Amino acid sequence: MFKKISLVLLVTVFSIATLPSSSVYASGLSDETTPPEKTKLSGERLEELWVRVLKINEGTSKKFENLENFRAKIQIIIDKASENGNDTLAVQAALDAFSASVEEARPIFEGAQAFIVNPNVKTTK
Repeated sequence: MFKKISLVLLVTVFSIATLPSSSVYASGLSDETTPPEKTKLSGERLEELWVRVLKINEGTSKKFENLENFRAKIQIIIDKASENGNDTLAVQAALDAFSASVEEARPIFEGAQAFIVNPNVKTTK
């Protein structure tokens, strides 16, 4: 009997706890606050952002350069595991999908690379 009463009391307490304790109202049409004005970027800020873009581009370029080495090392590990009798089909499929993604992304990166190095280049689409 005590267990039933405790269970009913516990369910009641949790039910009451889920009810909202305060009301929320939307702002009316007479809200007079104005959103902040758009700020213009200064020359210094634009230069800082451009330097940041160049650093990101350089890092991405290095990553693309190192990808072939990375893929070769992973392929060696997969080959060794396969020679030892391990099932490597899933890992090989993942590496193949990764390689396909890299090859799909490479032309996009090279197009962006051309634009970043020479911003006056016009792209056609």
